[in-house]
Amino acid sequence: MKLVYLTELLFELSNDDRLSILLELEKGPKNLTIIAKKLGFTAQSTSRNVARLMQTSLISRNSNGEYILTPYGGVSLNLLNSYRFLSANRVYFMNHDASILPYHFIGRLGELTMCSFQGDFITTFAYAERMMREEIGVGMIQNPHYNKGKPWFIHFRPLLHSPHKLFEDQLETYKRLGMDLWAIKDKVKAMKKKGTDTSDIDLELKLAEDKLKSGSFRMVEIYIESLKSRVGIHDKKKK
Repeated sequence: MKLVYLTELLFELSNDDRLSILLELEKGPKNLTIIAKKLGFTAQSTSRNVARLMQTSLISRNSNGEYILTPYGGVSLNLLNSYRFLSANRVYFMNHDASILPYHFIGRLGELTMCSFQGDFITTFAYAERMMREEIGVGMIQNPHYNKGKPWFIHFRPLLHSPHKLFEDQLETYKRLGMDLWAIKDKVKAMKKKGTDTSDIDLELKLAEDKLKSGSFRMVEIYIESLKSRVGIHDKKKK
């Protein structure tokens, strides 16, 4: 039976149209009309492919009637990143033996999807050296038990943090999702006071918080959609 589920998943992901729909929904919830318009599909083919994805539990509908990735669908796309990186660098892997790498490194190849290959060692070394010398961020720290409570400034370097800056819309998304999680936390506290067992909800909430910290906003939205339905928070439908 497990092999049947695996072949079913691989079959859905191997279809160009259905994979395009999943990647489009990874950006956010959309209705059937918008999906068809964004991808240039006919309404009939979009409806048919969406029905298939619903049947295999890769997507579902939210309270606004829009299609969204399920947690299962989101994880499937995350795991697919490794294959996307592998196929994009097919020539390299045909001539280099990756089996000498530790297994847990191979399992994280998908994290390199947004990276570019540098074949010139001298150029790569010069770039790394420049990055090490470059100050790309300044932050203020204040601790009432240190420096008499006066704030001080520190410089962040690339080797100690991610050099990628969040855009304004990403910051707004971060704050919005954070507020949603706080509202869910308040609901969970109220449920606990009434003696309700919330262990499963606590686990899902912890996963959502971890994903928020890492900037995986799409996965956070999927978790929040599930959590809201479980704790009884209902969003107002868009007019």
